[in-house]
Amino acid sequence: TPRQALRTRAFWLILGSWTLGFFGIGSVVIHQVAYAQDKGFSLETATGMATLFAACAFATRLPWGLASERVHVRWLVPLSIVPAGLAVAMLVRVQDVPMLYTYAAVAGLSIGGVPMLMSMAWAVYFGRRHQGAILGVASPIGNGIAMVGPLFAGWMWDLTGSYDAPFTIVAVGM
Repeated sequence: TPRQALRTRAFWLILGSWTLGFFGIGSVVIHQVAYAQDKGFSLETATGMATLFAACAFATRLPWGLASERVHVRWLVPLSIVPAGLAVAMLVRVQDVPMLYTYAAVAGLSIGGVPMLMSMAWAVYFGRRHQGAILGVASPIGNGIAMVGPLFAGWMWDLTGSYDAPFTIVAVGM
């Protein structure tokens, strides 16, 4: 039940991973084109990068799903989120088009599995019987904090004129 789930370490670890992951993903996805332009890349290059990111994320849905049938979700969640954080750290240091596109590929390939894996984690740890009620408790917390990510990144850009600080925070948090 939700009451029982709230008393477990697994609930708070999954919720923390979900929140940090989506805080970071939302921040970067929404601001990555503007960030690339701030770094001096053309709009065409920046949108090409975003397209590669989206294509890689889409292409990995099936492989992440197949992996989840063979490997426990507790290993797959960090395997999907940690490389995404490293890719964001790469984005902060990007200097040329190949590095920009490498970021997009690595981030897309790793982030592609996050939504499905996070949904699976709830079911694996708490079963399906009360999954809706448990997610009814977790979703407002996780989504509420996660939606602050893009706002935070935009606010930091307004203050500093750069996305370096919020993206560095995102990279460390992921």
